[in-house]
Amino acid sequence: MRRSAEDAKRTRLSLCKAALMVFEEKGWRGATFEAISERAGVTRGALHHHFGDKRALLREALSWGWSEYGERLFAESDGDVEAASWLSGLFTAYIQLLSENLMFRALAYTTVFVAPQGFGRIPAKASNPGEQAPGAGGKDADSAEENFALGEKTPEWGEKASGWPEKSSGLDRWHARIAELLASASLPAGALPPDQIASLTLVLLQGFTVTAVTRPQDLPQPQGLDAAVAALVRGLLS
Repeated sequence: MRRSAEDAKRTRLSLCKAALMVFEEKGWRGATFEAISERAGVTRGALHHHFGDKRALLREALSWGWSEYGERLFAESDGDVEAASWLSGLFTAYIQLLSENLMFRALAYTTVFVAPQGFGRIPAKASNPGEQAPGAGGKDADSAEENFALGEKTPEWGEKASGWPEKSSGLDRWHARIAELLASASLPAGALPPDQIASLTLVLLQGFTVTAVTRPQDLPQPQGLDAAVAALVRGLLS
């Protein structure tokens, strides 16, 4: 029984990863269950066993992705931190992921372009016969922005985010973590309160995410990354 549960979790993870890549390649309407199951190396029946519809798969793929990469970005943040150094490391790591990590880029693209269609922010026709148009039920459309800003924590993947509020949105959890770290750091005299710095940090991270999928050439390039990040951090802490 234990092995069966572990196998099921591995299959769900494989489907989440495959879904993000296919959503990036084919968009919301083109990302059929056939394409996703083929990419994951499972049967369409196995995909249906785990996910009742494409929006459920999109929801979990986003949740897994932002939880997974959030853990990576905050993995070395325990204990005392120096504010400028920590913020520099966060921005540098985030930009490098957007520039170099194929899965993270697919996650960013799916968040910016696919999720708004899948959850009714942008009208789109159903991909498959009989599939309800995104947002037609009302609930997904109303809660899209709240639930999918950097991923909603779900029972499947949320256990990794220990210490984050149980019922907050993804952005709320990132905000809380950043503010918590900055509150324990030594900030320069005259700096904004940690809560406000955390808000501005999220503005920048969201801007990087959108830029990566709309005008990637505008992201700081490797040769100028250190200088660009240093300028951003100076602005935040001045």
